Order: sequence, then structure tokens, then C-alpha cells
Amino acid sequence: MRNNKDKTTMRYLRSFCYTIPIGLLVLLALDLALRPALVDEISENNFYRPSRYAPIFSPDHYGALRPNLRLDLTESPSQPFLIETNSFGMRMGEIAVEKDPQITRVAVMGDSIAFGWRMAPEAAFPSQLESLLNHEDGKKYEVLNFAAPGFTTFHAVKQYERLVHNFQPDILVLAFGLYDSYECRLSEPEFYTILEEQGALSGAKGVLGFMNSYSAVGYWMAQRKREQLNSLIQSRTGERIAQNDWRKKVSPDSMKIFLGAIIEHQRAQGGAIVLVNDNLFNFDASSALEDVSEKYGAPLLDLRSIFDGIGGYEERRKHFELDLADSGIDYFNRDDSSDYLFRAQTSDERALSRGVFIAGDHPDLGGEAPYKVRMYDDGTHGDEKAGDRIWSLQISIKEPEPVHFTFTVNGVEEQRGDRQAEYENDSKNHVFVHLFSPPPSESTIHWRSPVYSVNRIPFEHLLLDSNSQYPNELGHRLIAHRLSKMIQDLSVESSETITQKSISPYKPGVQR
Repeated sequence: MRNNKDKTTMRYLRSFCYTIPIGLLVLLALDLALRPALVDEISENNFYRPSRYAPIFSPDHYGALRPNLRLDLTESPSQPFLIETNSFGMRMGEIAVEKDPQITRVAVMGDSIAFGWRMAPEAAFPSQLESLLNHEDGKKYEVLNFAAPGFTTFHAVKQYERLVHNFQPDILVLAFGLYDSYECRLSEPEFYTILEEQGALSGAKGVLGFMNSYSAVGYWMAQRKREQLNSLIQSRTGERIAQNDWRKKVSPDSMKIFLGAIIEHQRAQGGAIVLVNDNLFNFDASSALEDVSEKYGAPLLDLRSIFDGIGGYEERRKHFELDLADSGIDYFNRDDSSDYLFRAQTSDERALSRGVFIAGDHPDLGGEAPYKVRMYDDGTHGDEKAGDRIWSLQISIKEPEPVHFTFTVNGVEEQRGDRQAEYENDSKNHVFVHLFSPPPSESTIHWRSPVYSVNRIPFEHLLLDSNSQYPNELGHRLIAHRLSKMIQDLSVESSETITQKSISPYKPGVQR
């Protein structure tokens, strides 16, 4: 009897031992099979800002585009928009890290403009620049595009450390400014610090990496972690919303530190620098980029300066059509105050009842407070013709001085927009700011502005639409032409000399 019981027990044990691995294999197969269905059911929760760029970015690496990406963002058949990246997450064909010493390597770092947002990659200025350089110069060039949507100079210093400096560019083009000046609830360094503290700056490796990529359970666990991180970010954002506290993504002082760290290392490798100010909406980044240009002796291309010059043609044509006095400056050799006449036109019917307002950094223009200082279309306050929908305001200034200003309609005094709970201050970030800077003179002046279009930029024909900050193909061609001339004028060491130099480890001056 005892032997029969022992045999029965052994059979149960053997059966149990077989069942465990079989059961584990079944569970594993079920887990792997459920992974695709789970991804379809639960969208990937990406915490990068702005959120509309999330599908382009790697969810596990700060500021890195997804490698080998193919994403169709076409909104209309007339404007196809396909994003494809190489194995480094760059919007261009595959490249090697090692460079040919006979080729001058140009690396472009930048934001949505250099990336070619809404454009075919061959229409973006880095690609056009390569074609121009190889056509106009006897040297042979290659242009690498490291730009990414939404990038700031803080992203740039991290990307340079992680990736760009390994390619040892002979010439580095830094095209920034557009997003650095954006107002948001968390600055980019603050946002980075949260990610760093939560261990969200690099993807999982080994078994955890495998589980995140292929396991339903691993994906679920990673999703819960992202949700916790999002909750933390929303909590920090909520605190700023309650205080109505806006921060620039990157302050001007920080911009200078981040760009300086990149420039110093690039110069240590024997490379040259070209700066591009691509902030087409305001001048917040201008002084920082000008200071960096002066400190390091790096040439600076300001896109506003070249686009405004062409846009001025449209403004002059408008004066003839409206039969108004020409814009410009008259000088008077007397001690009276200078007069500034601001003029704007709007097709917005709502403005006929409420009127047009001006906001600027002069006290008589409201000290930048919107919807506070009214303009006139009744033949007073400098207005030339009553009822012609040209709204005017003339102010007197003791001494001629530069003035930044913009025009607004239909808003609440002291408030620029009514969406205070937003993460980004879009209603302010996309307001186009004008600048009048009188030339040095001992005389007083009478200045008549062009007739600006309210809420429309003067170089709209160089952009995809009247309110877009993204240039069209013509605008990119103009940028490429200007850059090609600047690059050809640079005194650059040969690629062979730079390649032979010992590459010092990258140590940026400021980490966050």
C-alpha cells in the first residue's frame, strides 16, 4: 500500500512540475499576444510638451526624436506632410558619424523652422543650403539637420552633449529663439528637473526594456509610471495657474549660458559657428543672441531683418492704395518733442464696434498692457481720414527712442486672452510684435508708421499662412541663400585638421 501511495505522489509531483513551465509559457504567450491590443486600446501617454509634438518624440528619452520614424501628418491633399527620420532620429537620410576629411560638414541645430515643419524635407533650408553650397562653391559640403519641433536652447545643449558633437561638424549653425521666449507654466529647465528627479530621462534597459517593448504587463507598468509623472507635472502646473504665474521656456540669461557652452566646445574642436535668430513673432530673444554674437565673434542672421525688408514692399504699396501720407521720418532741428504716429488697418467687423487697441513698452502705449490704449478712426489723435478703417494714434516723446508695439482687438483690459488655465500662453506667444528704432540724431523727429494689418504679419507671403511662424518654400530659400553667403565667408579649418584634433569630453557650463 505504501508503495502505491508513493507512486501516486510522484505522479502528482511530476505532473505539477510539467504544469508550472507549461503554464508559465502559456501566460508568457498570452502576455506577448495581448501587447499589441493593449497599445491600441491605451494610447501612449507622452509627457513631453507641447503635446502636439508627442508622436514625434521618443517617450523614453528627453528631447530625442523617434528613430526610424514614419509618420503621416497630412491634413489636406494639397499640403502633404510626412515625417521620416533616420536611425539617429534626424529628418534626413542615413549618415555616418565619421566624416570624409575632403567634405566640409555643416550641422544645423534648431527648432520647427530648421526642421521644416509642414514642409517636405528637401524644401527646408538645411537641404536647400546643401544644394546651394555645392553649386556655388568649389568645396564639397554636407549639411546635417539635427533640428526638432519645439526645441529651445536648453534642448540644444542637451542634444549637443548627447549626439551632435560626436559628428565633429566643421560649421555649426544654431537657429533658435522662437520657443525660448514662449511663456508657459514650467520653464524648460524646471520641466527637465522633474523628469530627472522621477528617473524619466532614459529608457529602461535589459529585462525591463524588453518588458516595456514586448510585454503587456511591462507596458501597463510603464503606462502607470507615465500617468504618475503626468499627475505630478499637472500638480506643479496647477500651482502656477492658481498664481497666474507665467515663465519663459528659457530666459535670455540662460540662453546666453546654453549657447555659450555649445560654442566653446565647438570652437575647442576647431569648428566655426553661425547664429540664426528665427523668432519671427517678437524680439525677446534678440538681445541675448546679439550678446552671444558679439562675445564670441559669431555672425548672426536675424530672419526678421530679411523678411521685414521684403514685407515693407507690401506696406508701401498699401499707402498708395489708401492715398495716405508716406511712412517714414521727418527731422526737425528744434527742441520740441518728437511725434510718433501709429497706423493700423483691420478687416475684422467686430473691431468697428469696439475699436483697435495698441500695446507697447512706452508708458503712453500702456506699458505693454493690452486693451488699455485705444486707437481712433474719427479724424482725431492723428487719424487722417475718419471712417476709412485706418486706426491711428499719435503720441509725443521727449527724446526719440526705440518702441516695441503690437495691435489687439476684442479683449479684456490688462489681459491677453482669457485661457488662463492653459499650460502655454498661446494668446500671447503668437502675437506679432513690431519695432520702431529711430536712427541716432540730434534732431527731433516726426515718424509716420506704415499701415500695419492688425493680427497679421507684414511678410505673410513668405509664410505658409498669414498667422504662421513657419516659412514657406520661398522663405526657406531666402534663408538658405543668406546662410550660404555667410558660410562661404567663414574662415574654417580644413575637415582633415579638425578630424585629427583630440576631442575633449563635453562638459556644459550649466546642466539645468
